[in-house]
Amino acid sequence: AGANAEVLTDGLHGYLVSTPEEWADRIALLASDENLRRQMGEAGRKRVEASYSIDAVFERLRSLVAGIY
Repeated sequence: AGANAEVLTDGLHGYLVSTPEEWADRIALLASDENLRRQMGEAGRKRVEASYSIDAVFERLRSLVAGIY
């Protein structure tokens, strides 16, 4: 999964898979469950807004620079 594991929590924001069979199973599950798709989409949006918005990235960078000087 590489850096994907840093961005999402398996089962909350999406799925981390390691085989084509797992990928196919997860796609089938999401295709059949609208509520799960909605929940994961909302959780993913919240995660991105909280961690990767311009404001969030700026604050992390500001803290990093402040710690250096």
